[in-house]
Amino acid sequence: MFVSWPNKIASSSTYNFQVSSLDIYPTLANLEGATIPVTKQLDGKGFMDKIIAGQKVREDDDALYVIRPQNGFHNGGIISYPYKLDKTGGNGKWRLYNIQNDPGESTDLRNNLTDGEQIVQNLLDKAIV
Repeated sequence: MFVSWPNKIASSSTYNFQVSSLDIYPTLANLEGATIPVTKQLDGKGFMDKIIAGQKVREDDDALYVIRPQNGFHNGGIISYPYKLDKTGGNGKWRLYNIQNDPGESTDLRNNLTDGEQIVQNLLDKAIV
């Protein structure tokens, strides 16, 4: 995602924290000065103040979960910065990426890290709770 706001956000800066498309609605509402009714439950969080301050929108253990049905299979992802788990197909294997160091998700770290299996299990345990 690219954000430009002259005199608010330094040019050529990088924001190294996760943001979800779910965060766009509350962010735009906040920027407009709109009030979101307390009865409306949102999963997204306003992020512009956090971007300007260089702060995290979510705590590291506040994971994002994605499930997308495709051709009868359920593809899934769990993102808990800096890691992302991803699985395609019903019986596929979970792949582990460090999205800060490898944003193109080219290297599955599950078997390359000494604690790769533990990281995978910890993320899956968060999803089940």
